[in-house]
Amino acid sequence: MKILLLLTLIPCLGCTSKDSILARAGPKEVTIKELLEQYKAQTFTGMDVKMGLLNRIIEEKLLILAGEEKGFSETEEVRTFMKEMEKNYTLEAFYQRIMNHGSQIPFLEMRKFYDRLATEYHLRHIQVETEKEAEEIYLQLKKGEDFATLSIQKSKDPLTREKGGDLGWIPDAMIEEPIRTPLSSLKLGEFSKPIQGKNVFLILQKYEVRKAKREPFEKIRARIQKIVEWKEEEKKRKYLENYVQSHKEKAKIHFNTNLINVMARKANQLSKGLPLSSALTVEEKETLLFTFTHGSRTALQFLQVLENVSTPPPLKTPKDIRDVIEKMVLRDLFYEEAYRIHLNRSPKVRQKLRVSYEKKILETLRKALDREIGEPTEEEMRGYYEASPERFKNHSFEDVRAEIRDQLREDKRKENEEMIIERKKREFPIAIREDLLQKVNWMDEINP
Repeated sequence: MKILLLLTLIPCLGCTSKDSILARAGPKEVTIKELLEQYKAQTFTGMDVKMGLLNRIIEEKLLILAGEEKGFSETEEVRTFMKEMEKNYTLEAFYQRIMNHGSQIPFLEMRKFYDRLATEYHLRHIQVETEKEAEEIYLQLKKGEDFATLSIQKSKDPLTREKGGDLGWIPDAMIEEPIRTPLSSLKLGEFSKPIQGKNVFLILQKYEVRKAKREPFEKIRARIQKIVEWKEEEKKRKYLENYVQSHKEKAKIHFNTNLINVMARKANQLSKGLPLSSALTVEEKETLLFTFTHGSRTALQFLQVLENVSTPPPLKTPKDIRDVIEKMVLRDLFYEEAYRIHLNRSPKVRQKLRVSYEKKILETLRKALDREIGEPTEEEMRGYYEASPERFKNHSFEDVRAEIRDQLREDKRKENEEMIIERKKREFPIAIREDLLQKVNWMDEINP
């Protein structure tokens, strides 16, 4: 199937970015970015290959135009799908915004890290499990008891306890909060107040400080970059955790514990494949399952939201149900916040929505064509079988009947698609920028 190339120039204002338009099919456009994203795995070795791939996209655009002409964009299914996709992409942009909070320019962070490698601290610590233990040890140290001796007697860290809590020499660059701030205020020989770590409490002693020898920056740059990138990802992860936790507290979610227990019990008694709503009484469905600062939901409303999820979460335990409720509430709150700052209108979100919309229209059209195709006759299937002796050797007709049926239906659908494409080609002019297509390469770049 070849598309007629009308060598109509598409204005590009001298640009060769990935947003440059490679082709138009009536009101539909194909950009360089779209070609590259659809065929990431392809090696664009020659103009013929690129032209073939571009023509395939143009054919799909013509089919999408046919789907729109049939009114598929106005169906409830497509409207519901697009509403959900807008929410998903807006939330995705919102989470990305949170994750990028406070991100530094990598090179500057790498230089800071390198500069901090010039100083090393010789540290000791005493590690215990509770704040009470830490406070008691701190008071003993204030009375003049020896740090190393107390570490041997009281520390719970098996790796350093017998060495009097000696941590050895540690580069300043590798010291992070919650240790960094209290350490910076200590003079040599001084010890800190109890510091809360992850599931432990620490008391730290600054024993010695020295200048360290460093290799040249460029020699260790690759290693530094890996460490800095890891530290940045950790910062982002912690920021996201704190952000989610703070919003969870602000949401003030109140659970109907009795109803949650009932739902979990009935979920475990359900026959496979049946929805949980079928096991609940009318009264249980209409009872409030939870409330939060922005509203409330009944058990039925909660379950109806989950019906639209492609992979429903487990609801087998009360904890499962509470976790899903929390995620649902946070998702609603985050979407409201994202909508308030207009992330739903951002270029990235709109571009993703356009791609999803076109895929959905194409999928809907193909399903409609499948429904229009009648079942092949016995004569057609036997004729296909007899005309393909090499393909079906050693197989009886009955063995491959289903395969032949599917193949004939697929061939008929493609034939119908070709007819639609040919009709649309007569309706809409096709314009391709061959000069621009020539510059596209498989490494996602535009040659100068």
